[in-house]
Amino acid sequence: MQMKLVGALVAMIAPFAASAEDVCVTAAADTWQSEEAVKAYAAELGFEVANLKTEDGCYEVYATDTIGTRLEVFFHPVTFKINKVKVDS
Repeated sequence: MQMKLVGALVAMIAPFAASAEDVCVTAAADTWQSEEAVKAYAAELGFEVANLKTEDGCYEVYATDTIGTRLEVFFHPVTFKINKVKVDS
């Protein structure tokens, strides 16, 4: 049952996600939106943010979804486009 719900979550955010070839580009630090802004955006998408860091030019948000699935969501630091989602097991 939980895998079906995770699948539904992935389907929900798929329109926001980049293709496998896309990565967070190196953007000048002064163009990045704030950590508070990405946390607020993640919350609007239904994620409960536990932690945030930067990795490979992305904001990496550690969060749980509405059914408690732990996720790592990689956001572009300027556009907040979702570049990758990992399901933590």
